[in-house]
Amino acid sequence: MIRRRCALLIAAPLLVLLGACQYVRPHAGNPLTAEVGEVATFCWDVRSESFSTFLTSWDDGSVGDSFTLAATPSIPFQGELCDAHRWSREGTFVVDGRLVAEDLGSIVDTATIVVGDPDPIVVHPTAVRGTLLGVDATGAVVGVGGDPHTAVLDWDFGDGVVVTGRGRIVNHVWEVPRTYDVTVTIHDAGGTVLGAVSQPVVVGNR
Repeated sequence: MIRRRCALLIAAPLLVLLGACQYVRPHAGNPLTAEVGEVATFCWDVRSESFSTFLTSWDDGSVGDSFTLAATPSIPFQGELCDAHRWSREGTFVVDGRLVAEDLGSIVDTATIVVGDPDPIVVHPTAVRGTLLGVDATGAVVGVGGDPHTAVLDWDFGDGVVVTGRGRIVNHVWEVPRTYDVTVTIHDAGGTVLGAVSQPVVVGNR
């Protein structure tokens, strides 16, 4: 995932880095939770130094409004772009902010929101053995009153593998098809234990 990209510009006879940098960052004040049917507004800090477009993908099959940025290296766009959405079902959604720049390709960053009361631990995609899977405990963190952006988690995947000091989203491979009890112990940024959450994860064959 590219969050920032810079161009190296050549000005003969010298090679000069002119700082033509473009980026996308989720705003610190974006919502972490929402109810089904509730309007949630997401904002992104964006900088573009070329003609580009920006849009938000809501992870439920829909995308937001498209913003056209008529920027140049000498007259860049730098500011906040916002869009709103309402989800029709519960779940943990990874919202995608994408800047498509004319000369530097796509620049992407993401933010996670928990809608309704979904499972505390979610596996993406469908859990099958021998596959590298994304395991998301955002719901567990929110459920114990933690901040998904700063919480530190210890993960027990139920197959003998334990990792500590990680974030709310990790990758894991289960080798044997069966049901595993996955447990996360959640700490705040200062190291205080906020709670532990367990959930069964059913891993199938390919």
